[in-house]
Amino acid sequence: MIPLLRFYFHKDIRTVAAESLPYLLDCVKLRDNDYARQLWQYMNKQLFQAIEIESDHEVLGELFLSLSKIKEKMNKFLYLIFVSFEFSVLKY
Repeated sequence: MIPLLRFYFHKDIRTVAAESLPYLLDCVKLRDNDYARQLWQYMNKQLFQAIEIESDHEVLGELFLSLSKIKEKMNKFLYLIFVSFEFSVLKY
């Protein structure tokens, strides 16, 4: 889905690709923390590149909305990791 952020020929494909990224991150977080972090870094890089070249205002809005949702999800995810780590340290 990430390469479709720059699909030039149809704006709806770029819009749907942007909308799907937060959900893709949710699926990956179930697998591994490190993998989720790597995907998050890759998504950010690709989103910023797509934002730089996007000319359609509607798609640009979806790209920014997706970036916002991804940032929010990662903040919650990192907070949960921190709390679980802190709790496990305090147990001992």
